[in-house]
Amino acid sequence: MITTVLRLLPHKCIASTALMLATLGCSFPALSAYPDRPITWVVGFPPGGGTDFMARTIGAQLAEELKQPVIIENRPGAGGNVAAESVSRRAADGYVIMSAERTLLSYSKSLFKNLTFDPYQDFQPVSLMTKSPFLLVVRTEHPAQSLQDFISTAQAKPGAVSYASPGPGTPHHIATEAFSQAAGVQMLHVPYRGAAPAVADLLGGQVEMMVLDLQLAQPLLRGHKIRALAVMAPERLKQAEWQEIPSTTDAGLTMPDTTTWQGVVVPATTPDAIVVRLSEALRAAIESNAVQQSLIEAGLIPTPSTPGAMSELIRHDAETWGDYVEQLNLVLD
Repeated sequence: MITTVLRLLPHKCIASTALMLATLGCSFPALSAYPDRPITWVVGFPPGGGTDFMARTIGAQLAEELKQPVIIENRPGAGGNVAAESVSRRAADGYVIMSAERTLLSYSKSLFKNLTFDPYQDFQPVSLMTKSPFLLVVRTEHPAQSLQDFISTAQAKPGAVSYASPGPGTPHHIATEAFSQAAGVQMLHVPYRGAAPAVADLLGGQVEMMVLDLQLAQPLLRGHKIRALAVMAPERLKQAEWQEIPSTTDAGLTMPDTTTWQGVVVPATTPDAIVVRLSEALRAAIESNAVQQSLIEAGLIPTPSTPGAMSELIRHDAETWGDYVEQLNLVLD
């Protein structure tokens, strides 16, 4: 660490001790000039998906804030783990940032026993971007008109009612299992390789229920192809269009808030001054009118934060959901 600091200092300060450096107040030109070249934003999912949409929407405005191009680099694979391994080994200089969501940062160590990176030690939070509430949905033709109707049916046929998920260990899967436990029902899990085929079978009647984030559910709700039985959270949605959807609390269930989130991280040893600069620029980008409108229209809740607030959320969710995943005895490698 001392070697790194000395490399950033003017030559006249190199001979000083650490105490003398503080006393002399030497400047850090490498930090004050940041950024002076393009920034790479790594996304662990393919182009065209929700995570990619967020990075491109916010990244365009972030480029305006930082006065440097922001280049999106898609590195899909293993639910974001491929990207995370790559970023964990890159230079901690603020020129590589990464989209990261709750699964990766809060309970991937519970899901994967052979990770080649440490989600708690290898990354430093910069800012949250968005939160995304989950909805418990059925196709429009399904006989259940309320969450209690659905629960009664599932209780009467233990293990016979099926639900789809985009894959084992996804937030959708974990949220549905949390609902099952809270409602006292046993259901058949049918995992898919992604949300698109899962939704197709839901609409086709091959499975009865699915948990979807609002971003994916909105167009289906507007097209009257699905019915939302509940918001998987203690409170109803604030969007006027969806305020009539009851919460799980309304239905008498006590369960954790399954609302998922997306944020931005950098390699762990990135200088604090750069992290603060990035965090401030991300907040300004997310709070811009154009970005706010795009995110809200997509069913996302803009949620910029400080690095400290994001760290606290990671800690909270690691305790809540990490323990829950371990109770499920769910291991993906």
